[in-house]
Amino acid sequence: MAETKNRVLTLLLTAGILLGFAVADYVLPQIMHAGRHDDFTDWFIAIGLGVCVAQVMLISAWAVFAPGNFVVRLPWSLLLGLMMWYILAISQREAAFYSYAQNLVQLGINILVGVTVLQIPLWIAKRALRYRMLSPGEAIVPTASERMQFEVKHLLIATFLLAIALSPLRLILPAEPLTHFRYEWEMFALVGAGISVNLVATLPCFWGGFVSSSRVIVLVPCWLAYSLVVTGVEFAGLCMALSYPPDAIKTYFLVYVVNVTQGGVVFGVMYCYRALGYRLLRVPREMPLPEPVMLLDDMEEPTILTDADLVGEGDEGEN
Repeated sequence: MAETKNRVLTLLLTAGILLGFAVADYVLPQIMHAGRHDDFTDWFIAIGLGVCVAQVMLISAWAVFAPGNFVVRLPWSLLLGLMMWYILAISQREAAFYSYAQNLVQLGINILVGVTVLQIPLWIAKRALRYRMLSPGEAIVPTASERMQFEVKHLLIATFLLAIALSPLRLILPAEPLTHFRYEWEMFALVGAGISVNLVATLPCFWGGFVSSSRVIVLVPCWLAYSLVVTGVEFAGLCMALSYPPDAIKTYFLVYVVNVTQGGVVFGVMYCYRALGYRLLRVPREMPLPEPVMLLDDMEEPTILTDADLVGEGDEGEN
């Protein structure tokens, strides 16, 4: 009964998190194209960007660290990224007077790159540190025994789901040809900096969601100061790659708000799952071999010594 209740609570929590992210994805383009250019709108947009970046981080982390089979997690992580792009693209077309197909395609490429490329350092960290997220009551399984091989049925199911997921693509993109599609290479600097800072800034928050509350109180001020340094490095890199902004101080703190927001969202989601009994533990690479058990048939028959044998051994010792 307790296991069923926990499973229901987990499904409700996951549905609530997905719904919250969907609302944030829909609201952000509406605010960006509302036509208001004031400080309040800028800070609100920074918070919305932080939520969207945290969503990409959680999708990648779920594909790497979450319980269950990897061959199931990976396709669903790509589908979650696709759903995120659908909501952003639909809201973009509704909010803007006209949305170019090139901009929407470029947005989809950035999300795909973020979801897939971000998994590479996470897999390296998982293999090196051997951390894994375990569900309540799940036994510890070594990393060497984790199933990584796709079967034919997995490929067929993934192809079927991909065909269904891509079916509304033509309805979302504007009816214009993409014969002269040109990717803005400046976005590589933004996406690259976003992926690097996303990993460096939010990975401690992913781990911090599973520590005790007493340690969280001590670690939060340290992480806020740590984010200031990380934001400074990111801001300097963006200024070198792109250009120096007119209002440097405001832009710096806007980037800081994005990083703090994404870290807070990742920490909050992990803390909620920790409250349901999920754990982030280090697992062994391989299970230790069991100690050999000597069977009764393999044991030698005991030798019964008589008094004559003992007397004979005593005489040999004297000689």
